Amino acid sequence: GASTSGKKRFGSASGLGAPAMAWHGGDLISKLIMNERVRITSDTAQWSAPSSHNVPPRVVSLFKKWDSSGDERLTLPEFQAAIKEFFPNLPAYVAELATPLFEEHAVEMVLEPGMTLQRFNEMWAVFLFHNFDKNADGHLSLPEASKALEFMSPTRLPIREAIAKVRSFDVNQDKVVDLDEFRAMYVATMAGENPQPTGGDPENVPSRVVALFRKFDSSGDERLTLEEMSSALQEFFPKLPQYSVDGMPALFDEYSCECVKAPGLTLQLFNQMYNIFLFKYFDKNDNGTLDMNETSKALEFMSPTRLPVREAIAKVRGFDANNDGVVDPSEFAQMYAALMCE
Repeated sequence: GASTSGKKRFGSASGLGAPAMAWHGGDLISKLIMNERVRITSDTAQWSAPSSHNVPPRVVSLFKKWDSSGDERLTLPEFQAAIKEFFPNLPAYVAELATPLFEEHAVEMVLEPGMTLQRFNEMWAVFLFHNFDKNADGHLSLPEASKALEFMSPTRLPIREAIAKVRSFDVNQDKVVDLDEFRAMYVATMAGENPQPTGGDPENVPSRVVALFRKFDSSGDERLTLEEMSSALQEFFPKLPQYSVDGMPALFDEYSCECVKAPGLTLQLFNQMYNIFLFKYFDKNDNGTLDMNETSKALEFMSPTRLPVREAIAKVRGFDANNDGVVDPSEFAQMYAALMCE
């Protein structure tokens, strides 16, 4: 239901684990100066390896990727650099929340504050909540919650199933998702692992996508790096809109395989990513759906043969399953699967 807290209040992490301890550096220094009983002993300062118990595997992978120093904690500079790369179009108000969110969840028993894996898991849920709360009103509308679900879900859900899932987390049925309800959604959704296919097995991947993958894979190592993908797509789509270029790192990060030292896209993951890329490419006004004109352009691009106008129009309308005059991402996925296999 609607949250009574404002945007400046982040809440405790009790819904995910132990309550968060705020980092108040100035307060701690003052107490040390006044000889109060606040001491950082060798025992309390000892940094133990963060346990991955009850932390979703996808969050563990993200933490390890962002921990550039490899010391099993995230510093504020590491966290800030990572989210700027992960969310290239991060709203200003969310960027401003990064520091206080970090301070709220950082461990204060070491000289330099940092986040353990468990603390990062708690903080990441709160960060994502604020990221998808686009109007900063302290709760997620059902469309905002749907966007969050789409981001967190390891697989694409049919639109009706996605809507039903979002509504199931609105416990008090007030048509908004508050922070506590979002935490439940985060725990349930992030527990699923991203598929980790191995090698370049072309099974269930359209032959045209297999050929494209092999053309883009300049190193021939059966995976695409971000550099290979960005270079190839900009060459393949010479008039690529700037928002598509800017969104590539986040799209790559969402689908790349974390189980190798250098992240990359396997053939199966590239197939999943390419579907989303094409949807975003043909969504020229970036409103999250394709109108009939945009869908026709996508159909023309993906169809292996030119279709008569009437047949093309009928085919486009056939993919608009709920007859609302637009094609959403789940309807486009069906269209992609049907056309790319022809």
